[in-house]
This record gives sequence, C-alpha cells and structure tokens, in this order.
Amino acid sequence: MARFIFPLWLIMLSVSMLLPLWGQGVIEEEAALVTLRSANSTLRLSKTGTAAILSLQDRQSAREYIADDKATPIFRLSLTRAGDLSGNAFTIASNDATRMTAAIVRDDEWDAVELRYSGFAEWPQLAVHCRLAVRKGDELLYWRLRVAGAPTLMLEESQFPLLLFKDCLGGSRADDMVLAGSTEGGAFMAPGDWNRGFRRRYFQPGSLAA
Repeated sequence: MARFIFPLWLIMLSVSMLLPLWGQGVIEEEAALVTLRSANSTLRLSKTGTAAILSLQDRQSAREYIADDKATPIFRLSLTRAGDLSGNAFTIASNDATRMTAAIVRDDEWDAVELRYSGFAEWPQLAVHCRLAVRKGDELLYWRLRVAGAPTLMLEESQFPLLLFKDCLGGSRADDMVLAGSTEGGAFMAPGDWNRGFRRRYFQPGSLAA
C-alpha cells in the first residue's frame, strides 16, 4: 500500500485541523507518551528516541489520519553554508539529533509540549526547539519551530510538522481530497493514487499577492 508524506504547510492544514467544535483542550503525560486534545482533535506523541507523531484522530468520529509509521521525522530543515553560492543545500531532520528532551509546560491559557533537539553530528551548535500547544475550548493545534545555530548556516527551508497520512481515509480513495493553498485551483482528489514520492509545492503569499 502506497503511503505519502505531507508537511502540513504544503496542504494548507497549516497549524490546525479545522473540524467542528468538540470537547475541551487538555494535555496528558505518561511515561513514553504525550496526548494533546484540542476541541476536536486528539494527537498522540511519542517521547522516546527523537519523538514521533503516532496518532491524529477526529474526536467526534474517531477517524484516524496517521499511518502506522514511527520513522517519519517531526521536522526537516534545508540549510546552506553562508557565502556558498553553489546552490547546494544539505538536509537535517529530527532523527539526526543525538539528544532530545521533552517537557510539559502549562500556564493559565496554554498546555504545551516542548521538544528540544541538539547533538547534530557535523553541527554541534545547531539547536532546534519544537512546541505543540493546545488551549481549552480551541479547535486548533498550534505548532511553533525555532532554529538556532552558528552564523555560518543559512536556513533555506523548513518542513514542520511532517505527518505521514493514510492513503485512504474511508472505504474508497475516490472521495478523499487534499485542499492546498494554491492561487488557482487547489482541490485534488484521491491523493492516495499519486505515485510514491510525488509532491506539490505552494508558497505564500502567492503570485496574486499585492
């Protein structure tokens, strides 16, 4: 069965899953697992190794969106060396880190899990901070990425968060659809039928921006 990876920003799910309001936002921590509940979605995150998004469910229907795969990194960064005009970039992902810490942070408004990555073999100064937050009564999941490192590195592109979706969400792929942030069109049927490795890219603001 073919499976495919979509960074959320590529398909305009961005920082949220926009579904009907359902329940309350909360975060729960177990020995190796963090569960975050927005008003309409439940996300389960592994805290072991370099962390992995294990599940994303609609709370009303209990429909599961994520394929059973723990190898997909949470982020992928494309970088170049300062002053290098060759155009050659290199890639670093969350599973390249040798150290990862997870912490739960709460205040009067937000519940969040913060993941801090370091120990990248060739770039010991590089540090990546990922934050996933929920707020009571809010239907959104809020994602934030911060990258710090040596001034000799230039961040060219970030893909965060990366989710490996199932290639069929119901009984048939024919009624599955991806909505993307394109200035023209943007609705694509049956993404599960796309060839493995196929990718569509959209940049915001688009070509019609003032």
